[in-house]
Amino acid sequence: MNLIPFNLKIIEYEDNREVEYRFYDETMGSMSDDIDIEFQLQKEKHEPGTFEYVQDIIRSNNESYRRTKQAIYTHARSNIWEWFVTYTFDPQKIDSTNYDEVYKSLSNHLKYIKKNYCKDMKYIVVPELHSDGKKYHFHALMSDINGLSF
Repeated sequence: MNLIPFNLKIIEYEDNREVEYRFYDETMGSMSDDIDIEFQLQKEKHEPGTFEYVQDIIRSNNESYRRTKQAIYTHARSNIWEWFVTYTFDPQKIDSTNYDEVYKSLSNHLKYIKKNYCKDMKYIVVPELHSDGKKYHFHALMSDINGLSF
C-alpha cells in the first residue's frame, strides 16, 4: 500500500470558526509497507535491563502519552459539547483511590443513562488525580443529554 506523502495536516473544527494547520518536519505517508517493515527491522533493539532499554521504554511511553493527549484534544475540539461535568466519588460509597473501581462505577453509570434516558448521548471522559495524588475524579464533555433533568 503506497500512501500519498504529506507534511501538512489541516483540521477543520465542527463549528467552522477555526482551522488548525499541523506542519511536520518529516514527510508523512511516503513509505510503502515493504520499506516500513525494513525500517522497523533495522531499528536497534536494546537488551532488557540496560540503560538504553529503559530510555526506549520511557521515550515510547512519553510518545504514547503525547499522541493520546493530542487525540483527545482533537476529538474534543472537533465536536460541539453542551456540558462540562466533573464526576467525584463519595468515599463512604466507593474507594476513589482504586482506579478500576471508580472506572467501573462511572462506566456503568454512563451506560445506564445512555440506555434508559439519553440514547443519543455523546461524551468524552478523562480521568484525573485529585491534588492529594491518591483519589481519582473524572472530567467529561457531554452533549445530547436532553433526557436528563438537573
